[in-house]
Formats: sequence, structure tokens, C-alpha cells
Amino acid sequence: MQEIAVTTCEYKKARSPSILSSGWMGPCISVGVISGEEGYMSHDVSEPVYLERLLQDVKDRADLQFYVVGGGLSSDETRFDFWVERRKKFRQVVLDMISDAGYGNALRVVRWGRLDTGTSLKLVLPEGGAEFIEIYDSSAEVYDRRKAFLPSLSYFPFPLHQ
Repeated sequence: MQEIAVTTCEYKKARSPSILSSGWMGPCISVGVISGEEGYMSHDVSEPVYLERLLQDVKDRADLQFYVVGGGLSSDETRFDFWVERRKKFRQVVLDMISDAGYGNALRVVRWGRLDTGTSLKLVLPEGGAEFIEIYDSSAEVYDRRKAFLPSLSYFPFPLHQ
């Protein structure tokens, strides 16, 4: 099994038995799609330009699974309303693009990054699902790592502030 990194400002496609991995994200949003044995992933920073390419490439609408992860904020950013509003808008733009392209029913998981967390998304194509990893970094440099295989038909709308 080959793990393919989809780093900041990238979009990649793969087939099973490969794994697509977003790497660690803070404010970035990664969108992953599984369509049969094929996987697609975008890793966008502040404008969903790579998501546009992903939406154009996904042709087979049967049995699609969309996963959206990331878009977190740091404590420093929350002091400025501009950054909070910008992140909220970016999150909504991503969801609207998926819905406007006709894929709203295929949205399986939305897992927004929580305050002061790093997130990662992996499309595990041989297993036909996705894995979410979250690391919380407190000022005391204590790390809490949670790893969960994301089930289908789950929606995790984490609020911006917790």
C-alpha cells in the first residue's frame, strides 16, 4: 500500500490500494472523495481552487463518499473577528460548492478543526473509508491524540469556539 501525501495547495487522485493523506492541517480544509476504488483529495488554504478541480474530475455519481476535514482556528486568531468570520465563510463556501455541484447527498462526514487543534484526513481506499486524526496542542505542550475511522453517514459540525 502506497501512502500519497496531498500537501498544502495540492490536489491528487489515486486508486486502491493507495492511501491519500492530507498531512497536518490547521486552517486548511481538505476534501476527500471516494468513488469505488478511486480517491480524490484537495488541500486548500484560503480559496477552494483545488476543490474545483476535484469536483470536475468526479464523474461517476453512484456510491460517492465525501469527507470534509479541517478549517480550524488558533486561540490567537480568535482575538480578531476578521479571522473568525473569514474561516466561517471559507467553511461555508466549501460546503456550498459541494452542494451546488450536486453532491450534497454524498456528503458523509464534516469534521471541522476545533480550537487549537491540528487535523489530518486519510482516504483508506483499500477499506473504502476515511480516517480522521486530531492533535490538540495546549500551551503546556501536552498532546492528546485521537484517531478514529470515520463511519459513513456521520456529521460532526464542531463549533468554531469551544
